[in-house]
Amino acid sequence: MSFWDDILDKPMLIGAHRGAKSLRAENTLGAFEDAIGRSDFIELDVGFSKDGVAIVIHDDTLNRTSNIQSIKKSSEEFRVVDFTYDELLELDFGSWFKSGDLQKIPTLKEVLLLIKKHKFPINIELKDMSKTPFDEVAPKKVLNEVLEVGVEDLVLFSSFNHNYIKELSKLSPKIKRAILKDKSHPKNIISYMKECSAHGYHCSLDIVSKELVLQLQKENYFVSVYTVNHAADKEKVLKMGVNAIFTDFL
Repeated sequence: MSFWDDILDKPMLIGAHRGAKSLRAENTLGAFEDAIGRSDFIELDVGFSKDGVAIVIHDDTLNRTSNIQSIKKSSEEFRVVDFTYDELLELDFGSWFKSGDLQKIPTLKEVLLLIKKHKFPINIELKDMSKTPFDEVAPKKVLNEVLEVGVEDLVLFSSFNHNYIKELSKLSPKIKRAILKDKSHPKNIISYMKECSAHGYHCSLDIVSKELVLQLQKENYFVSVYTVNHAADKEKVLKMGVNAIFTDFL
């Protein structure tokens, strides 16, 4: 049985947004290790290196989360997909955040092995790769790694690219899936959820409402909200009855 099967019946879950992001550099193994035991599940982002390795990183570029600019001595934007995995391994993704905490960019497989060891649930957000060579293969490549490690019962997929969610529903209908939305909701949201073959709806804090939560839950969809970092906001969405939140502070 999947961890996500009965999410509608559980108290509000706490998702570690990019790991224990306030304690360690985001989307690193250190951040994920620190999130285990402090949260109910981990949320992370998956993209690809130039040579097709599924890696864990949020941004399309390396500038914010690594020391690429100090190495290249340039202020230009460095796209993740322009670097091979071996080239990415030469970068530091952690010590700038916490002195001496050298962190390499993790592969998805490394994280999957970690969560398998601890039997800890995970929300994998597939980054939108539509402007890269990996657009057509992203869902299948990520799914194959999940199946290879054998953690499908611990995994929830989500994406802002809803075509990925539709494809995953065909490739592996038993693994739970959620669509991500910000700014505004889809028109005829229940029909849209059915069209996407999604089980859950992840929306930004600024667009969630009690009416939305009740509407979706009535149709057996779970609702999660990002990014909830303040006590007042946590209390607000708790009263709305949301099923999970993503937070930077555990």
